Amino acid sequence: MIPITRDRRVWLDEKVVDDDSYCMFMNGRSYELGEEYDDFLCVTVDSFAELADAILRELYVRGFSRQIID
Repeated sequence: MIPITRDRRVWLDEKVVDDDSYCMFMNGRSYELGEEYDDFLCVTVDSFAELADAILRELYVRGFSRQIID
C-alpha cells in the first residue's frame, strides 16, 4: 500500500525537527525544534512502476539503503 494524497503527494516518513535542522518550513508552515512533521514526495507518474521507481530513487538520495529496507 502506497499512501498518496489527492494532490499527488506520496507520504514518505514522519520526522522530528532536530538540532541539525533547528527549524523546518514545509507545506506552508514552520516547524520548530522537536516538532513532528510529515515528509512528502510530489510526483506525477503514469504507472505504478514509475511511482515505485520515483519513491526508491528519492529514498536512495535521502540516504536509505536496501540493507535497511530488507
